[in-house]
Amino acid sequence: MPQSLMSFMGSLDTLIAVTIGAFLATGGALATELIKERGARRRREREAAIFLADIILSLLNFGRLANRSQTIGQPWGQFTVGYFELARKQRDFYEANRMKLFDLRDLELRSRAEFHILAQTNYASGIVDFCSAIQSLEEELGSLDSDTPEARRREIEEKLKEPRFYREVSLKGFTYNFEKAEGLLADLEPVAGVKFGKVNQFEIAVNEMQTALAKFAKEFDVVDGEVIPKAKNERGDSANLV
Repeated sequence: MPQSLMSFMGSLDTLIAVTIGAFLATGGALATELIKERGARRRREREAAIFLADIILSLLNFGRLANRSQTIGQPWGQFTVGYFELARKQRDFYEANRMKLFDLRDLELRSRAEFHILAQTNYASGIVDFCSAIQSLEEELGSLDSDTPEARRREIEEKLKEPRFYREVSLKGFTYNFEKAEGLLADLEPVAGVKFGKVNQFEIAVNEMQTALAKFAKEFDVVDGEVIPKAKNERGDSANLV
């Protein structure tokens, strides 16, 4: 075999080896990048699921607190309205981080979660607004003098019917969605890699708080901002009684 041909064959072997090495190196780099990208995408998806679950769980827990607070003292007192106000504020948190939603690849789950959050925050907002309107009308009704025409009194009472009705409708809608919230949390768990409902410490804390408040309500009255034992209140020993 001529020397030139042997030299060419040797060079060809080297070229093939270099080419194969380049392909392997490029393929390895691409595979590494794909693995990194897949891992980053999975991490963002987990964060999106946790973000949605956090809002849904907050709305659920504030709703539970509001329902329980209605059984103690005034059904629509400051505590109850305050919990719905907190639920309404979840809408701001959701809007500020809404772009996270697009990292959740399950479109059906994403749309269900988004609709639930918007519905619950709208219900909560309506309840707060209706409570405010009712309070204003009740204060106006209570400020009427004894010589106020009866027609004026009936006019205010008629106006009160509408916000009271829609407040109850909003409350029923808000409460009805509790079961849907639990279903959404269960569907988000595999994506988030977190067990949201395995041990609900919040539920335990709420039950303990409710027990404490119920005990307080049985033993004490609050009159003109002063805490008075019920036994003393019933005897009429306090000058602050009204």
